[in-house]
Amino acid sequence: MKYELESITDIFNKIPTDRVEIFMKELTDAVLQAKLTIDVARFIEPDFEITQAKPFIWDDDDKGEVMVTVSLDNIGKIITKRTIK
Repeated sequence: MKYELESITDIFNKIPTDRVEIFMKELTDAVLQAKLTIDVARFIEPDFEITQAKPFIWDDDDKGEVMVTVSLDNIGKIITKRTIK
């Protein structure tokens, strides 16, 4: 099942209680991955700023796959994907 999350409130309202721990593990990895990707983007394009964040989509599929996409105006997209345990 996929959950589209735009706020902390969505976590409480949409994520089943028995899946919160798994969700938090994947969310933590996604945030870290995004921060590292943004650091790379700023190395390439020093004045890079986040201007639009899309809703976080969590795919509750027990695969532990996390994918982050950062789009740069002059360069294109940086996509990172990894599997966590």
